[in-house]
Amino acid sequence: MKDIYDNLKRGLFSKGSFIRNSTIFAGGSFLAYIVGFIFTPIITRIYLPEDYGAFAFFNTILALTTSISTLNYSEALLIPKRTRDFYKLGALVLVVSIMFSLLFTLVLLFFSEGILMHFEMSKISGLIYFIPFLIIISAFQKLADFYLIRRKRFAINSRSRIISVTTGKSAVAILGLTLGSSPNGLVVGEFIIRLVNLASLLGKNIIRFPYKIIRSIRQHELMSIARAYKNYPKYVFPASVLLQISIHIPVFIISTFHSNESLGFYSLAITLLGLPIQVIGFSVGKVYFQKANETFNQKGIDSLTNQIILVFYGILIIASLGYGVFFVFSEEIFLFIAGDTWKTSGTLARVLSFAMVFQLIEIVIKPTYLILNRQKRQLAADLLASLIYMFILLIGAQYITSLYELILLLSVSIFVRYLISIVSILALINSNSIKHAVLGTFLIISFFLLLSLIF
Repeated sequence: MKDIYDNLKRGLFSKGSFIRNSTIFAGGSFLAYIVGFIFTPIITRIYLPEDYGAFAFFNTILALTTSISTLNYSEALLIPKRTRDFYKLGALVLVVSIMFSLLFTLVLLFFSEGILMHFEMSKISGLIYFIPFLIIISAFQKLADFYLIRRKRFAINSRSRIISVTTGKSAVAILGLTLGSSPNGLVVGEFIIRLVNLASLLGKNIIRFPYKIIRSIRQHELMSIARAYKNYPKYVFPASVLLQISIHIPVFIISTFHSNESLGFYSLAITLLGLPIQVIGFSVGKVYFQKANETFNQKGIDSLTNQIILVFYGILIIASLGYGVFFVFSEEIFLFIAGDTWKTSGTLARVLSFAMVFQLIEIVIKPTYLILNRQKRQLAADLLASLIYMFILLIGAQYITSLYELILLLSVSIFVRYLISIVSILALINSNSIKHAVLGTFLIISFFLLLSLIF
């Protein structure tokens, strides 16, 4: 047992190891989080809750469209062993994104007015046309991001996040001070963040890298590569769409049954709660994907199993401690950061913090499906989890009038959704691994119950 522990320790902490790369990757995201955190007291005192509500609606449409735009071919960018095959796959991702962007532009021209009027979001009627451009920028971001991860250039990814967030948040504050409170400054700031992030990722290759991708666009090769990775649009894509709908459906529910101001309170709460997911979840998840895929290819399923269990408990501890702080001090944190206007956001954050632990764990270990080429299993698990989640939420929303009770129901729904997914992922590697999901859930629930009794 000691030999296994020593081998894992050397493997995880050595140069180029999982923890070393995760620290570099997540370190940049953490510093970007600190930058965003510093700007929050300024921005929340410039913009009103209803402006945040409109911006949340814009971001929801953006997230849904970008998740659809590549048919999830982008999720396979770490799989090709040869760089030239990466460029071919990248060309397919770009072509699909451009075609979708053009199609979505037509949808906006004919249907945007009616949709925005239904949700009382007419104030973003002009801003909505930023989305087709952001879809293409997002595709290039994914290509550059995964290219650097393939080359283990994690420091560049980290630096780009810091530069882009600093630039974008500065623009949001300046626009708010000069133009006054409106969604305009928030949307333009998001556009700047993504554009600067892409430029920072590419650096001196800002012309060369897109040229290599575009040069790889050949019809017969695109068809060949599309067939080679057909499981991604066939199985991963529906699962991804279900995930995005389940994540963002509260925005549509709140905007339908409550005011834009209520949506703004929810938006700020979920934004700050989501920062650890951005810092740890997606950063560590990408490094885990790269390292676990390498481990599986070189050492087999047993070594991969040990790595997954170790990562599972490590993220469980970090997430529980981090969100435990939110659970205890959320109202004080939001009052200090955002001011008295946003006290409701702190109350909502306390309710949601427990469920966020499970979301963070699931995001990190979810690439296991792709590593083991079990996309069908992923689709089935996500379909089951998402349907149960949406059933609980949509049925409950019909009978709940209080925003607080709606968010409490949302927290329960999130917990159920991600617990089902975690159990499915751990069951992939070993049927006995389900006991770790049970033990982990027990530890998390016990920890938060203890906090509620003490505080």
